[in-house]
Amino acid sequence: MTAPTITGSAPPGVSRRAQPLLILGASAIFFPLVYLVSDFVEVAQGDFSTLRHSLTYAGEAGFPLIVAGLCALLHDRLPWWGLIGGIAYAYSFVFFTSTVVWAIVAQTPNWEVLSSDFGWWMTVHGAVIVVGGVAFGLGVARLDSDDLPAWTGYALALGVVLVAEHPAWATSSGRSRPPCRTSRSSPRASPSYAVQGRMSRRSPGDLELLSTSIPTPAICFRYRGTQ
Repeated sequence: MTAPTITGSAPPGVSRRAQPLLILGASAIFFPLVYLVSDFVEVAQGDFSTLRHSLTYAGEAGFPLIVAGLCALLHDRLPWWGLIGGIAYAYSFVFFTSTVVWAIVAQTPNWEVLSSDFGWWMTVHGAVIVVGGVAFGLGVARLDSDDLPAWTGYALALGVVLVAEHPAWATSSGRSRPPCRTSRSSPRASPSYAVQGRMSRRSPGDLELLSTSIPTPAICFRYRGTQ
């Protein structure tokens, strides 16, 4: 009995096993870019808007899936606390994405009102995103392998801390934002908002994906497959 034949074709020079990683890498670039655009829209408009909420939701909704994909890729190499940190980090974005839905339905005008609506839930999940992100980043740094350099994990952990601790929480109208705002800081409030990414073929069957996520750098990894 012969095995069934899989129809369809992969992109030229890319193995089938590498395609999911290409999707993961492209997603880790695309969704943070959408999120970044939404923050620039908020800065330009001064407060919330339907356009801003739509872009924020589109960007944040992809974050849990991206982190889950990275956890699945690394689950057999990450320390247990790093894996739990990644899961917690992904979960925190599920919560913050839900706050966008609330803001759309309730027509929330700005961050201050939204923060008041959710109260201590914002603080709790702000702590989750920081602790989870730092644990996940340090777990990746501990691997320190050829395909997962330590600097990528340290960049992730540092980015989370910078977003949480940076003092420049000012809106365009001059009002102060609470330091617990880990997921909604404006682009000018934190240097970790830089977004960059690349996908390149170094040799046949060798794919390298490098991306930076918002609010923290994601993961650089290389996949060596066979054609």
